Amino acid sequence: MEISVIATSLAQNFSWAESVVLAAKKIKEHNKYWTKRGQSRLYPTGSKKLTPPMVNSAIEMTDCFTISKRLSTLPEDKAAEIRWAANYLFENKQHGHNYVNFRSTDELERYLIALSPIVGMARWLIELVPLEGMLPVLSRWIESEGVNGFISAKTVRDRFKFPDGQVKLYFLKLDAVKITKGGIPPDSSQSSNALQYVLHLYAINKKAKIIEERCNLASQAF
Repeated sequence: MEISVIATSLAQNFSWAESVVLAAKKIKEHNKYWTKRGQSRLYPTGSKKLTPPMVNSAIEMTDCFTISKRLSTLPEDKAAEIRWAANYLFENKQHGHNYVNFRSTDELERYLIALSPIVGMARWLIELVPLEGMLPVLSRWIESEGVNGFISAKTVRDRFKFPDGQVKLYFLKLDAVKITKGGIPPDSSQSSNALQYVLHLYAINKKAKIIEERCNLASQAF
């Protein structure tokens, strides 16, 4: 699309639309948001689009509006942790997989706490993939109250890479089935892309503002 068309659709000026497009390109092309096999972690293989992949249902879109509203009112100290969490997500997610990988209990706890101002703990589902030959301890990973979890039938073997096992963290839909003791955990169809969608747009917006500010400063330098 022409920048002028984008500007009109955003009800913004040409300069801001240009900054948004450049920000989206920089995020898409960032080398840490690609796998070693050359696949984007954020977009489908071969996709030429810059817009984040859309959510799949009306309830997820409603969820996006709710999360965005909470995000827009955060103080700067909370927003800084949100940016850390968004970057962690972008670096550790693979497009087509509905979970984020963790191998550190500290990083998982920081991630959950960082996002707690915009999503409740009950929205998370932890799948612990234990280290082969060791008794899995789910409580070692789940410190925050309200987080759901279960132990996978699979195992990991690399004790240096996964000393406490591996965790796959899912973000659940609003209407996902709650975990009950002895119950069947939600499957992948009950996970949601809403949080990633919102954080991707948030990242584009933040980067566009930085680009815009730099352009304004450069234009004022005589």
